[in-house]
Amino acid sequence: MSINKKQLFSLIIIGVFLVPIVYFSDNVKAESYNYPSLNLKKAEINANKNISQNGVVYSTCGQLDLNWCRATNPNASGNGPFEFKWGDGNVSCSWFPGSHNFSKPGRYIAKVRVKNTCGLISERSSDVLIENSYPVMEITSALIDHKNIELNGLASAKCGEIDENWCKKINPNASGNGPFEFKWGDGRVSCSWFSGTHTYNRSGSFIIKVRVKDTCGFISERSKYIF
Repeated sequence: MSINKKQLFSLIIIGVFLVPIVYFSDNVKAESYNYPSLNLKKAEINANKNISQNGVVYSTCGQLDLNWCRATNPNASGNGPFEFKWGDGNVSCSWFPGSHNFSKPGRYIAKVRVKNTCGLISERSSDVLIENSYPVMEITSALIDHKNIELNGLASAKCGEIDENWCKKINPNASGNGPFEFKWGDGRVSCSWFSGTHTYNRSGSFIIKVRVKDTCGFISERSKYIF
């Protein structure tokens, strides 16, 4: 079989251009498919500002690099292949589920990364909303008869229960017993349930402050001005 100059030129063109195109396509396909497959489930958040983030991962190429997170974040808490950046400046290394306690309410972007032994890293993020968990408290009325006052209100815990012993713990010399701390504005303090009662030694204007704490450690305060 003989090949003329025109046919030879066509084969050279095909040989030059076809091979690089096939090689490039195969290279891109193999690389994109080798990243770890990482998917996050919906985060579970309780009233105490604790989050539990679960997920599913496949190494795809090689295995999960179990030491990467600690090597990258030597000051991170915990041990495990997943890097959890919680969005509040804290970083932890663990397996799924990762857990964290936020110090205050707010909206955070939690980022999770993992690396396989082929050197490829995948990242996913989760929008985290930590809501206010402080006890709900309202002063409903103040009944005043001369120098006597009766203060009524309502309160409920959003996290845990109302701490019934807290007031006496921090005010051992206060009168009464109960979860609510009444600072009557004249220097005296009492612990009781609603309604709180008090007798003033003198006439005047006073700012009454009432506080309550739940078993999760959150404290709410309300005030009432009387004259």
